[in-house]
Amino acid sequence: MNNTYFSKKCEEVTFIPVTINYTRTLEGESFPNELTGENKVKESLSRVVKAFSILAMNFGTIFLDFYAPIKLSEALAEF
Repeated sequence: MNNTYFSKKCEEVTFIPVTINYTRTLEGESFPNELTGENKVKESLSRVVKAFSILAMNFGTIFLDFYAPIKLSEALAEF
């Protein structure tokens, strides 16, 4: 982590939690297998290259959910 906040170069850091969901999941074929205990498919360079074509596919409706902002100063004060 950058020390910008702790060295007082900025007054506050705010995180905004966001979830991105689709009506069709990217892991739709492998996820059920993982739930039954099979090993997760290992990542590799060829899978990353293949991902570019996968990301061009239609995944249906996208849902963006934004949650309450979290101020770093308040989160640190709780600890």
